[in-house]
Amino acid sequence: MLKISNYNQDYSVSFNGIKRINITNASRFKDALLPIVTTQNNKITIDFNEVNFIDSSGFQVLITILKASELYNSHIEVMNVSDDLKELFDLLNLSDVFQIAAN
Repeated sequence: MLKISNYNQDYSVSFNGIKRINITNASRFKDALLPIVTTQNNKITIDFNEVNFIDSSGFQVLITILKASELYNSHIEVMNVSDDLKELFDLLNLSDVFQIAAN
């Protein structure tokens, strides 16, 4: 289950019980986050603690959300990125595009 909590303009997104972000759930992820990132000056932290795989549709959603956040001066940070996920971010040259917090 996707869990979103907020305090003022700080949002925390976590994937409780979701191990994979793929074509079966990526659109729900996008639908939940786009309204948040398209509001001015929000800070969104995406916690990948339970996620161990993201497919191309999941990465497409992340890129869409990042581009939208830039238009609205919102900020996205990802955290608790496993070594396997970090490798995927690196392979796609996205490690420098997303702010990845140290574990």
